[in-house]
Amino acid sequence: SLPQNRRVWMRPCNDIKPGYTLSIATYEGVLVGCISSQPLGVLYALPRLHQQFPVSRLARGWDTRKAVDAVPDAFRVAETPFSAENPLTGVLRTVSEDSLLMEVDAASLRKVPEIACWLPSVDGNGLLAAGTPPLGDSPSLLLATPVSRIEPLLASAWSEHQELLRHWTGVQGLFRADGPVCVFASGGDYYGRIMGMRVPSFGIALPLAEGIAGDAAILSLLDALNAGGSWGLVATPDSRDSRIRVIESVRDGMLKRLKGSERLAIAIDNGWLIGGSNLAVLRKIVARDDEGITQPAWVSRLGPQGGVAAGWADLPTCSDLLDKALPGYTLFSLLAGGDAPPKRYDTPQVKAAIRVLGQFGDTTFSVFPDDTPSVIRAELS
Repeated sequence: SLPQNRRVWMRPCNDIKPGYTLSIATYEGVLVGCISSQPLGVLYALPRLHQQFPVSRLARGWDTRKAVDAVPDAFRVAETPFSAENPLTGVLRTVSEDSLLMEVDAASLRKVPEIACWLPSVDGNGLLAAGTPPLGDSPSLLLATPVSRIEPLLASAWSEHQELLRHWTGVQGLFRADGPVCVFASGGDYYGRIMGMRVPSFGIALPLAEGIAGDAAILSLLDALNAGGSWGLVATPDSRDSRIRVIESVRDGMLKRLKGSERLAIAIDNGWLIGGSNLAVLRKIVARDDEGITQPAWVSRLGPQGGVAAGWADLPTCSDLLDKALPGYTLFSLLAGGDAPPKRYDTPQVKAAIRVLGQFGDTTFSVFPDDTPSVIRAELS
């Protein structure tokens, strides 16, 4: 049984969820924290942790070959969509003096339908084995998943949006099934502007299937988008680069208010369709690809990653990107209209977390890696 009269430190966490409290206690040399609607939630968590294994295992050497090493710190999450009966668990461990590895166990996530649909493994050649998008050094954050995974993801995670699934089914033949869908965000030299405000730029890159013409692919995509909503999108050739099509809207709304280089754009470059949130940035990406710059860091770090999804992020740039994205999001919400004022996320707590993120170097992660019981592996350096 647990000793009585245990000292507990508490702090309200209303910024995370109203009525929740962070409670912290020590037990057998281990610092344990719990965020819960119960003010003394950590006292409920300690017995559960003790029942799983002796807590002192976390504080002593465990590998007889390296007795000085500590057992990796463990974590356990029982918040939605998980529960006390099916918690999310995993470990954090150091893999070098300046690198931290996080591994999340797969068992609990296999019970979540939105994630289980991604379970079938892919070959171990890496997500970029079928080709690398010609993005140069523009990405600050890049996420990749096979084209073949999009349909099961839409069917499960967004089953209520059957129209979205139907539109994707109509255009997925435009792209290589064995190629990756790469979603990226850019900062640094690749910031864009909206209404004159400097904001991060976003984009997506997909490899075209054999024999698919670029203009035909763009037309099919716009037809699918226009059929799914009242966008009224049209594509016109860019005056500066023949590979780029500027996307405009003939309907009243935010997209029609964008002027000049602030507009959306799509490029066809070396067999890839690249969509960008900012024409000026997409012009720069295509031009830098022509320069044949040295292979950027994300290619070598992300290339070997297998599984059903992988990502890479330059954390100092992402920290700056997030810092500038928050007011940009507020502006976007105001332009989009609506009865209620947009919720602000640029709070002191969020900004403090962003500053901490910027103290790391870069990170790679993969979801459901091949030949491993982990569902997520993420390395921070």
